[in-house]
Amino acid sequence: MLREITSHVTETEGDLAGHGRALDKMAGQLQDVDDFDGVRHIIDQMIDTTKAIIKSGSRLQNRMEVSSKDLQQLHRELEVSQKEARTDALTGLANRRGLEKRLEIERIRARQNNTPFSVILVDIDYFKKVNDRFGHLVGDSLLKGVARVLRSQTRRNDMVARFGGEEFLILLPETDVAGAYSVAEKIRTTLLNKEWTIKESKKSIGLVTASMGIALYDMDESDNSVIHRADAALYKAKAQGRNQVVIQAELAN
Repeated sequence: MLREITSHVTETEGDLAGHGRALDKMAGQLQDVDDFDGVRHIIDQMIDTTKAIIKSGSRLQNRMEVSSKDLQQLHRELEVSQKEARTDALTGLANRRGLEKRLEIERIRARQNNTPFSVILVDIDYFKKVNDRFGHLVGDSLLKGVARVLRSQTRRNDMVARFGGEEFLILLPETDVAGAYSVAEKIRTTLLNKEWTIKESKKSIGLVTASMGIALYDMDESDNSVIHRADAALYKAKAQGRNQVVIQAELAN
């Protein structure tokens, strides 16, 4: 599309330049003609060329209007493609790429405002068993359902991302560990108390629980250390029996 826009404009500019050169040539010829018929002939040519210039200018204006619309459409398509590149196709949440961009922004904001953020790493317990027993379509439906629960229990300015497989990451700006723990517990109990069924058959798939690890961003740590620490807490939650929340700062205790 961009190549077509450039081609239209360049073509019309070439027409205008050609007409301009023709007028210059005719103006030079006019100085050398001393009979009335010759002057009239050249003036008639100049009038025709001037009309052609006006027509080319109008065509250029129309093309520029079309080009402007095309550029706006191109911009909209670019925005959509950028959003798709940062969005998980199954759940509609941010993907790893979108998460990394948001993490970069929150790290800068935390250092500027001295207000660290927390992350919660969420893993659906025994997800493989759901896939093995009911099939991957039911597994995909469960992932979408869990994603809806996570969004419903977080604020608008929080970020929920699909971290990979059955893992999700929640980024909570300007939230301390206590606040993050409160969010994690609401999510855990909501998942535990929800009745999970297969839409078509209404058959129950049983309890769905999740294990979670929490970490608070440290101003001096490297880029993804906060995620690694949350992952360590999540591993502990799994080892201790699942369906629980572990705070990374408590691992040494």
